Amino acid sequence: MIKSDQEFFLKSQQQLIVRLMKLLDWVLECEKKVHRAETDSWYLNWKVDYLEKKLKDLDVPLYSKDDSEIQNLMNNKKVNGKDGTKHD
Repeated sequence: MIKSDQEFFLKSQQQLIVRLMKLLDWVLECEKKVHRAETDSWYLNWKVDYLEKKLKDLDVPLYSKDDSEIQNLMNNKKVNGKDGTKHD
């Protein structure tokens, strides 16, 4: 093997190592994003479960099977202690 071939192989190997490192950095960034998304998803699911439990304790209807109850609540709702009727 001549000297120029050795230099070529060394430079090629160095370039491949640099490309590999860049690829690994990209993979780590993607993994961080996925981890953050999974954490956010878990936290939001926990919040929804917690709120559902609290609303269920208060007997507040939540989903489509409770549409009639929700409509009744909307018809009779009170906002800031007022029922929406005008008093002169």
